Amino acid sequence: MKSNKAYIITILLMGISLSLIIACLYFFYSSFFPWYLIPVPAYFTIVSLIFHRFMGVPSEDKPHVYINRYMMSSMFRLFIHGGALVGLVLADKTHAISTILVFLACYIGFTFWEVKWQVGVNAGKK
Repeated sequence: MKSNKAYIITILLMGISLSLIIACLYFFYSSFFPWYLIPVPAYFTIVSLIFHRFMGVPSEDKPHVYINRYMMSSMFRLFIHGGALVGLVLADKTHAISTILVFLACYIGFTFWEVKWQVGVNAGKK
């Protein structure tokens, strides 16, 4: 099974790299990308690490429990991200498009990595 340390390091590196990309976009296009979008990848990193901590290890004898836990955490996380997105958009309506684009990019990136990691964990158990 893949180690949790590798997952944590990769998520942290992805969060840092996305923050640097957004910081560069802010530096060059500050009229389109507001400053408060720079820590958005850090928010996604923290939420991913918290949910990863509570996911646990897949069980051989009861895989449905792990699948139910994974689906429930994904749904709960989607509501958390949606609430954060709506809050940011309502706080600054002039930068709504850039906020939505940054959130969408982070959500797709972090979800892709998490699903890839979960499939790798479950494939390694066979």
